[in-house]
Amino acid sequence: MPILRKALGITAGAGTAIFLWDQYFNSQALSRTGRTIFVASLVGLDYKINWGPDKDIEALHDRSARRVYDLIIKNRGLYVKMGQMVAMQSHMLPNGFRERLPLLFDRAPADEWPECEALFRQETGKEVSDVFEYVDPVACASASMAQVHEGRLPNGDRVAIKIQHPDIEKLTWWDLNSLKAMIWIYDKILFDMPMFTIAKYFADAIETETDFNIERSNAKLMKKLVEGDAKLKHKVYVPGVYDELSTKRVMVMEWADGTALSKIDKIKREFDAKAALSTVFELTCKQVYEWGVVHCDPHPGNWFVTRENGRQMLIMLDHGLYVHMSQKLTQQYAALWNGFFQGDIKKISEIVQDWGFGSPEQFTSATMLTQEYEDIPTFENEQHAKEQMRNFLKDTSRIPLQLLFVARTHRILQGLNRLYDSPVNRIKTLLDGASEVMLRNHSGTRLNYYLALLWRRLVLLVNDIVFIGIRIQQVFTHRGLEDFFDSTIEETAKELVKDA
Repeated sequence: MPILRKALGITAGAGTAIFLWDQYFNSQALSRTGRTIFVASLVGLDYKINWGPDKDIEALHDRSARRVYDLIIKNRGLYVKMGQMVAMQSHMLPNGFRERLPLLFDRAPADEWPECEALFRQETGKEVSDVFEYVDPVACASASMAQVHEGRLPNGDRVAIKIQHPDIEKLTWWDLNSLKAMIWIYDKILFDMPMFTIAKYFADAIETETDFNIERSNAKLMKKLVEGDAKLKHKVYVPGVYDELSTKRVMVMEWADGTALSKIDKIKREFDAKAALSTVFELTCKQVYEWGVVHCDPHPGNWFVTRENGRQMLIMLDHGLYVHMSQKLTQQYAALWNGFFQGDIKKISEIVQDWGFGSPEQFTSATMLTQEYEDIPTFENEQHAKEQMRNFLKDTSRIPLQLLFVARTHRILQGLNRLYDSPVNRIKTLLDGASEVMLRNHSGTRLNYYLALLWRRLVLLVNDIVFIGIRIQQVFTHRGLEDFFDSTIEETAKELVKDA
């Protein structure tokens, strides 16, 4: 018994020491990981045990969503970021998750200025007062990974100082590996679903956001591309970066005065909202069809609208999350949307299958963002969901995973358009952008070129007429433009099933 008591005492002491170390010196990384493993196991086992025709599936979804949401709120940091990414695709999740996960888009809490000042000193080896003439100690913006303070340089330049939350870098390794371990268990042990490859790609992409050197590189590349475009350079501005004042965890940029697109009433009152959104979609077409450099976090807070010399300008912010598409992938993506434009089912199927997807009709529906399509897995039937998911993700070794983030970008922009009552014909803009690229690269005879040009103009004219009709219909039915497109694309996808 004395030996047992001694062993228990040593164990208790060691456990207390580890707990205190984790709480005060390790940013609670072990506690967060333990909490993640516990909740993930609880949710997984709950689904494993309580799934069946005689079970209350709705209640199962609700309590699982509550557990996941509470976990994200307690762990904060990257968990909020990952939860937001899932929330953008919540239309494919059960109702409980649809209701809770979008709550994660609320403003993230900011750190106190002394913590940020200490991190700046650690990163640069300089005192804030030696570099800046003035810094506002109150953050003007805060997100899951960093916050922004307004500052002024000795030469009078106003700057935005983006500083990482002090514990983010330390927690990244724990959080991302916990996520990958959890998905591996779900994939290989609990549900036998092809999710791990995708989850790993998402996790690795998120990790790049903690390195501001990558964000600076993205910002400078996008600035160069925009300024080299004859049309966009007069509509879009990408703030410059102060390389000499920036590090992996601190980034100093030109200050951007403007009104965020999240300020809907003010934008509608003071600017041309339709023109601003049209520019966003025009820029996106350039990114996905030509440049192969895609800004994947285009939420309303990352776009500012301002006026310069009487001309409305769109300011593009936050370049941490990008995907870079190969020339082949960019060309295929343009050809895919041109296939949608032409109704070329054979071409669509050819591209989708080359990418390793086994269901062209599901891909069409997911890519064009229909809200409800009966063959997209909704998890209301386990076996059906497994078969549909395996069929859709037929060969994950060939799937261009960049498309997952491109789809996320389209989903965010669809939501942005909805916020303003859909003033932009989103589908027309995307189809038009793809057809323009394909027409520009047309390699057939001159006659075929003019026939294709004539067809393109005819289709766009019909689309404009339909758009006007929908607008008139909205006055009487209050049915949004995006809702119309959702139902139309659903029918198109179902027709594709029959013809494929």
